Amino acid sequence: MKFKLGIIFVLAVTMALFGSVFGQSNPDPYVNNEIIVRLKSATDLPSIAQQYGLNISPISEIGDLPIYRLRVPSGVSIPQLVTLLQADPFNRVMAAEPNYILGSPVAGGTPWSMGGSWSIGGSWSIGSSVKGYSIQWMRGRINLDAAQLVSRGAGARIAVIDTGIDTQHPIFAGKLLPGYDFVDSDNDPSEVGSAHVGAYGHGTHVAGIITMVAPDAKIIPVRILDQNGVGDVWRLAKALIYAANPDGDPSTNDGANIVNLSLGTTQRSDLITKIIKAVTNRDPLNDDPDLPQILHPGMIIVASAGNTGNGVHIYPAASGEIDGLIAVGSSSAGDALSSFSTRGEWVQIMAPGERIVSSVPGGRYGVWQGTSMSAPIVAGVAALVRQRFSNLSPAGIFEQLRRTSVSVGSGLPRRIDAAQAVTNAP
Repeated sequence: MKFKLGIIFVLAVTMALFGSVFGQSNPDPYVNNEIIVRLKSATDLPSIAQQYGLNISPISEIGDLPIYRLRVPSGVSIPQLVTLLQADPFNRVMAAEPNYILGSPVAGGTPWSMGGSWSIGGSWSIGSSVKGYSIQWMRGRINLDAAQLVSRGAGARIAVIDTGIDTQHPIFAGKLLPGYDFVDSDNDPSEVGSAHVGAYGHGTHVAGIITMVAPDAKIIPVRILDQNGVGDVWRLAKALIYAANPDGDPSTNDGANIVNLSLGTTQRSDLITKIIKAVTNRDPLNDDPDLPQILHPGMIIVASAGNTGNGVHIYPAASGEIDGLIAVGSSSAGDALSSFSTRGEWVQIMAPGERIVSSVPGGRYGVWQGTSMSAPIVAGVAALVRQRFSNLSPAGIFEQLRRTSVSVGSGLPRRIDAAQAVTNAP
């Protein structure tokens, strides 16, 4: 295993500090000097690059598809360039968009904080234990012990797309499948950072919650967030396709059944929406012939709704009515919507998200809160349902979660109930 250097970074918590994370030259919610372009044909790339002043050599591309991340010269307005490309007079461009920045909820300088105070809990607080992990309040609230007498999530493969995880933590022994790091471009998806600083430990905490809820499920760790807890939609696009087909061989069935996304952005990405539709659809070739390499349909995407405390849309959770995409808000011990939880009709279900005990790097346990903790609870329960009712489609699993959840108040999303989800027949 390679050695990853711990890096201390500054956590920005207000718009005034936005530039301190990304640099004063980039107060915008996208990566400077980059653009994502989807062409009708790869043969159009040279002419497109010449006409619009782009570097003809892609920074990256998605497989053998004509979807490129291209370099843009300094000083060029990304929004204006996107507009020009979208109006290409020769119809060579199918889509163009900025490479939007996204991040974990504790990366307060990401575009999340534009909609409100996103960093509600800072880093995890140490002091809990494996005992605290096993007896915490949320287990009783969702009737987890009763559910695990029926199902423990065997057969489920859950991709955790996040900051990476502590692969040496004892809680993950025998539970990890090979993963990938899209930040460092290697096969070691380990956490990077320093304890109690920013987003360090976020992915480990999220994965530990999944392991608690669905102890027989396997985890595919995928790192797309860097040492600042920040990533971009291009990395997310690559990660989703990887999760669907990790070994690149469509004849093998090694892809994730469930994906947990405890991250997001205030900017909607058409590329991410298309990929989510493709990987969750039972027949993606007919639905989207332009993404033919996504040959593992039927994934469930569980996404945290955000910690803005208001109704701002956070993507990809707020991407709309997509079969198999579940937007998750946070509930309190009193079965109320957490004050920090993003809200709105698009938030489909709630799960406990306050004072959640889970694994943190170094073989320890800690307490964290946020919709980042709520989403993996739902992902874990989805794994329980998948084992119990193996014939259900992604849409069917979501409907089973929703139908068996508990109504806790007028106008609020329903709260997940693991026992009812695995005992009440569809």
